[in-house]
Amino acid sequence: MHIEKRINNNVVLAKENGVQMILMGKGLGFQTHPGDNVLMEKVEKRFYGEDLMTGEQMAALMTNATAAEIEMTENLVRHGQERLQKPLNPNLFFTLLDHLLFSVKQRQDTVEFSNPLEWEIKKFYPAEYEVGLQAVVLASQIWHRVIPESEAAFIALHFVNGQLESTVSRDAVELTELTYNILRLVRFQLATSFEEDSLYYNRFITHIRYYLMRQKAQDSAAQPDTAELIQLVFQRFPKEKRCVDAIDDYLTQEKGWVATELEKMYLILHIRNLIEKKEQLA
Repeated sequence: MHIEKRINNNVVLAKENGVQMILMGKGLGFQTHPGDNVLMEKVEKRFYGEDLMTGEQMAALMTNATAAEIEMTENLVRHGQERLQKPLNPNLFFTLLDHLLFSVKQRQDTVEFSNPLEWEIKKFYPAEYEVGLQAVVLASQIWHRVIPESEAAFIALHFVNGQLESTVSRDAVELTELTYNILRLVRFQLATSFEEDSLYYNRFITHIRYYLMRQKAQDSAAQPDTAELIQLVFQRFPKEKRCVDAIDDYLTQEKGWVATELEKMYLILHIRNLIEKKEQLA
């Protein structure tokens, strides 16, 4: 294995059998030059290029980072590993560093981007969000300026996506996005808003999540004979029925999922309950 590029005293771009990789270790790059053999006893970590980022791109990214920024990112990944107690993709370090350097550091202080999924991320990924808050604190200290707390949600998603159980992670992100869009549909169809910190709203969110999981599974088990009750609910709550039809159309268009009449009825009743609770607290 030989060195292709020295990045700093502790990081080098190396190649072995035609495969590029980033190597990290204390003093690994000290007084080294391209073509030198790697001192393997000093290697502490190695990272391989992948579809999202090649070895050369990793090297360029780290060349643009200061030692403090690299250390900050390492500390965040380590903190995330300890906090989540789940295996993380080793290349999370690079995607996170890239985000911090180019989406946070270079952003003007007067510009703040809101994350439309921020509330969902706080509720369903509290551990990842806590890591995001820690990142905001560390970045503010290193760059000596205030980093908006809203940035924590963006960073949290890196840790959601970086969990090695990639299928589970992708499903979780998909579920969050679908939930958010359904909530937007409910607000639009009913022309109203809700107190998002309330217990009744949180319960509704939980029902939506289970509703989506059942739709994803497309359970074809036999349904009880409730046709008369279903039609009664449909007729009694026409406004909620239109809302549920809009949700069903959205999920059919986006995912090809089709809800049963029984599932629609249950969702109508939950929406009706949501409205009644809001009216009681008004």
